[in-house]
Amino acid sequence: MATYTQARFLSRRRQSPRASFGPFITCFIIMPLYSTQHTASASHMKRPRIPTRVPFLLLVLVLLPSATALRTSLPRATVPRLDARTLASQQALDALISAGPCLLSHAFDKDPGTRKMSDEAFSDTFFKDFQDVEVEVQVNKNARGARPTFYAGSLEGIVDGMMEKSTHDEAWYLLSENLLENARDPAMKEPLVLPPSLFGAFDYFDLFPPKVRPKKHCLILGGTGARSFLHADPFEWTGVNYLMEGQKLWTFIPPSVPRAALALERVKPDAWADDVSSGWKSASHDLYHTPPYLSSSTVALDLPLELQNVEGVQAVVQSEGEMVVIPPGWAHQVYHLQPSLCLAWQVCNEGNFKCVIRHMLTWAAERKKIEKQQWRRRRKKGEGQEGEGEGGREGGEKVDVMGLVEAIWKEHEGREGEEERGRVMATIERAIKAAMVLRHGPQKAKEVYKGLWEMNE
Repeated sequence: MATYTQARFLSRRRQSPRASFGPFITCFIIMPLYSTQHTASASHMKRPRIPTRVPFLLLVLVLLPSATALRTSLPRATVPRLDARTLASQQALDALISAGPCLLSHAFDKDPGTRKMSDEAFSDTFFKDFQDVEVEVQVNKNARGARPTFYAGSLEGIVDGMMEKSTHDEAWYLLSENLLENARDPAMKEPLVLPPSLFGAFDYFDLFPPKVRPKKHCLILGGTGARSFLHADPFEWTGVNYLMEGQKLWTFIPPSVPRAALALERVKPDAWADDVSSGWKSASHDLYHTPPYLSSSTVALDLPLELQNVEGVQAVVQSEGEMVVIPPGWAHQVYHLQPSLCLAWQVCNEGNFKCVIRHMLTWAAERKKIEKQQWRRRRKKGEGQEGEGEGGREGGEKVDVMGLVEAIWKEHEGREGEEERGRVMATIERAIKAAMVLRHGPQKAKEVYKGLWEMNE
């Protein structure tokens, strides 16, 4: 049996992060020459009705990633890179990410007690303690419309397969929000703590009802070529991703770009109930359908036509020991240039609390609208019950959601002198109760709200 002690995950196999355009360029150079030479040498023959360039055109159609995307080069220097120790406070980081994502080094060297073990120690201990644990890996084929295949096996076998078999065309990807909870070593349960001076004394999500509370963090393993969907996060939280090993490419799209332009559709969270939150995922746009190409100053990838002249689209390469901070509402997609190991967090603090409140109320109203539309379709088919679907808000009156958000936030600011936990807790309760009324109506809202606080079985 192989052992992972004294050997880091990536030392087993490295793959080049660069993708080659050689075959693609060859098609454009060789095929036209071939077509011209072939036509000239056969000039004495009757010209066929089908042009000799048809094979070339068909090949181009096969190779082009999509008629709705265009190969585009983005500068690599647009995302700010800073030493986290130079940031004076949480307010400084909030001001930085108000303009877009950033990349931090030395994030766990800023505050004492935030690093319980080194990256090397975590990697060694993780693969030693969990090598026989059964996990599930997702294998994604690089074909439009292809569904992922899931395989279960020991972590040792999955990692070996990931290192040996993961490619751009068949990528291996593992994401777990529960694995570290079962660690034998207490330090492994939470090996890193986000620095309070940058992210707040505590995570406001810790005060949310259990059934809608996001997990503390998740562990991500990806082989070469693995990638996420193009997506935007639920709750519109602040995302944090720390890379222990490997190298990843990130592409960010600002929230000013309409969701419809990216074909982003609502998707329910897997790890908690969707009563107050829902993310977005694009099933039709893959920025990395063709392997990204990295030069010293640019990144070439497949951008949808709608993004060709949009300001704020950014790309950055994340290396070992660096932390990416994703502002609320920014769509993003990640590509593993090398086999990678990382930890990710979702944060709610004073800097993004209003965004989270707005998300909860907006989603509650949107979800109610969707349910009414579904009910009306069922009624047309003679399937819906009388009163079902229309019984949410009595009378079906319209509600000023943004006005409600502002009212809740004004109450929150009015309690500024109170102890932080109590102040935050009062606002969470007020916001979630309002969301339940928006979605279910005053009578049912009380019952649903109470159920959110019941512990998950």
